[in-house]
This record gives sequence, C-alpha cells and structure tokens, in this order.
Amino acid sequence: MLAGSAWAIASAVAFSASSASAKFLGVRLPASELALLRAGVALLLVVAVFREAIAWRRARHAGWFVVRCAAGVLALVSFMYAVTVLPIALASLIFVTRVLMLPPTARLLLGETQDPRILAAAGVGFAGIVVALWPALIVQGEILGALAALTAAVASAVSQTAVRRLAQDNPESLIVAIYSVAAVAVLVPISATQWVTPPVSALPAMLALGATAAIAQYAQVAAFRRAPAGFLAPFDFLAVPFSALIGFVLFGDRLGIHDWIGAALVLGASAYVVSFGAGGRRLADAGR
Repeated sequence: MLAGSAWAIASAVAFSASSASAKFLGVRLPASELALLRAGVALLLVVAVFREAIAWRRARHAGWFVVRCAAGVLALVSFMYAVTVLPIALASLIFVTRVLMLPPTARLLLGETQDPRILAAAGVGFAGIVVALWPALIVQGEILGALAALTAAVASAVSQTAVRRLAQDNPESLIVAIYSVAAVAVLVPISATQWVTPPVSALPAMLALGATAAIAQYAQVAAFRRAPAGFLAPFDFLAVPFSALIGFVLFGDRLGIHDWIGAALVLGASAYVVSFGAGGRRLADAGR
C-alpha cells in the first residue's frame, strides 16, 4: 500500500507539472500543438513498452473505439487550452468533476443504474464548480477557459466510460495503443493548419511537457499494480493542491475565497462518489 501511495502521489505531481508546462508554452503555441506533443510522447511510450499491442486484429467493438478516441482527443485539446487561460489549479479542479460525470454517463451509454445518493453528490460537486467559477464569469477569456475545462471533463467521462466497455473484451495495452495512434493521426493535420514553429528557448518546456505527461502515466500504472484502485482514487485529487502550489510559485496565481469554497464542495463530492462501495471502485478504475 505504501509503495502504491508513493507512485500515486508521484503521478499527481507529474500531472500538475505537465499542466504548468502547458500553461508556460500556451503563450507561444496553440492548444492543438500542445496536445500533439503530449499524444506523441504517449505513442512513443506505448511503442516502447507495449510492443505486442500492434496486433490490431485483436480489437473488438470498433464503434466503442471511435467513441473512446474522439472523446479522448477532445478532452486533451480542451484541457490544454483551459490551462493556458485559467489558473492551473482552477482548470484541474474543473477537470476533476469528470468523476462526478461518470455515473450519469455510464447510465446513458451503458444502461447502468445509479444510486440516488451518487447523483445527489454530483449535484453538490457541480454547485461547487459554479461557486469557484463565479468571479471568472465576468472575464471573457476565463469564461472560454472554463467552458474548455468543462468540455474536457465531459469528454473525459465519455472516453473513460468507453474504456470500461472496451476493457471487457480488449487488452489494456491494445486500448492505449489504438488511442495513441488515433490521437496523433487526428492532431497532426489539425496542428498543421495553425502550426507555430517553437523557438529554441521553448525546448526545455516542451521536453518537460512530454516527459512529465509520460511520467504521470507510468506512475499511475505502477500505483495500480501495487494497491487497489479504490484505495488510490483519492490521490488523484492531489493534482488540485499541487497545481495551486505550482501556479502560485511559477505564475503568481492566487486563489480567492470562491475557489476554496468551490474546491471543498467539488473534492468532497468527488471523494464521496469514488468511495461509494463497489460503484466507487468501478469509477476509480476509469483513471485519469
């Protein structure tokens, strides 16, 4: 358990560092280019670690793969944009609400029944988002960033619901490989239409973006090999305070009273959902 906790914390720290790198690069590069960089590193990681995943003929349920890949790419691009215009702690907080969106998404797409208490907790979490976003609603740029973060959360919930369905008949390595290839294939032409050649000075941040994203994925896998998913799920929320600390140190981001109240509601509701018996464990399995 201790080793699993350490890996889970490392994953949360790396995810926050990756978001900070994206925010730094966002003043020079478009969100699609940032997303391509992250997806490209993930693809290299898959090829290096899961070489057996190239057996495409083993894939089953093509329709669910389309849902997984389309929603996953949308979530990635949207989140990259959100962290460039919002304080990274606020963007991460909104993204955490994907946990709250998993129950209604699973009910809609998979026909799963949900306990009313989970749906009530989701309502509390969304109320927390409204509280946290209230000051941002008067700033046009931040409104767009908030909408992007919410889009990322919804798309991530849809993507992870599709993963849960695919995991019943497909190996995990194959699911990761197909998504990585699809993401790069989609993002290359999109990025080409608005390509900005990065300056040499941006190379360290670009390497940090890709490396920390890869580390976050590796650490998450390592954590789930060493501890149950239900035990590890709350560590995912650590990305919010870590992002707040990094945002304050590197970008001077300061959280107001609305942010703290909203964070308490969102994190409390999310923690309730992931700890709610067997349902909480299934939701935790969806991962980041």
